[in-house]
Amino acid sequence: MKLYHSSFSNTKSDDVLKHFGELQTSFRRLNSMFMTKNRLGFDGVDFIRFDYHYNPTERCEPNSILQDFIAYLASAKIECFEIEAKNPLRLKDAWEDDPIGSAGLAAFEGSDQLSELEKQSLKRLFAPFEDIIYPHDVFLNLSTAELKNMRNYVRNNPFAKKEFEKRKSRSMAIGEDFNVAATQEYVWVYLMMKLRQWALERRYDSFVYANTGEGFGDDAYVTLKSGQAGKPVSVYSFDKDSYMSGVASEWNQWINKLHQESTSNPSTSNFLSEESKVMGDQLMWGGQDPMKYWHLTRL
Repeated sequence: MKLYHSSFSNTKSDDVLKHFGELQTSFRRLNSMFMTKNRLGFDGVDFIRFDYHYNPTERCEPNSILQDFIAYLASAKIECFEIEAKNPLRLKDAWEDDPIGSAGLAAFEGSDQLSELEKQSLKRLFAPFEDIIYPHDVFLNLSTAELKNMRNYVRNNPFAKKEFEKRKSRSMAIGEDFNVAATQEYVWVYLMMKLRQWALERRYDSFVYANTGEGFGDDAYVTLKSGQAGKPVSVYSFDKDSYMSGVASEWNQWINKLHQESTSNPSTSNFLSEESKVMGDQLMWGGQDPMKYWHLTRL
């Protein structure tokens, strides 16, 4: 099946634990990443930057954010792959933007795909956790020795090490104190790798979940094996010239339109960064289909 993955790197990364989804979901993913990375809100007149604790720090001219968005997309790409997923295990998306392992047993809530033996083995895998694993749960439920063993595993497993470095980069990008966050990240990544191993031993080759965070409930897949996606068959690149003529040229009119709407309807006057996909879809693309502004190349 053909699925898509958005990224910014020109180097090929391994397919292990990579997420793939529908094309529109990839566009929304890029939009959401931009809003989250910059921690932006919009009040109908100006953009507002927030710190990690969602305290407003500065107001920004709309045109300056537009230029930042253009520069951001200039290095992005959306690749299409032929994915092999013959025996996927369906999960419930309870991890938000954290590693799948952070969802714990909540990822399997209501599942009728698993046998009783599989359910019992999952309970042992995630013990002592019984639900979503929040940062405070890590410190309350694990000993210093257990945390050290998980940290050493992540540092010495090549796949786990790569995932942890991704988490570190994300943490630094959003202004989080990684000295504080590192402990839970080690645990989340460790459990994610153990879950991958558990799934492969039972002949599952991928995870599948309904993506409501960045998609419209369409299925997204997480590959578990190296080479499962193969080489991309096509790639979408941002068409800056088309965007400049189609959106940027009418940017101020679009901002004024949202200002008028926020004045007549106060409930729409305070877009916060948690609603980044709304802003990404409606504001950064001028209410248009993002696909108009991406150039398709067949490989």
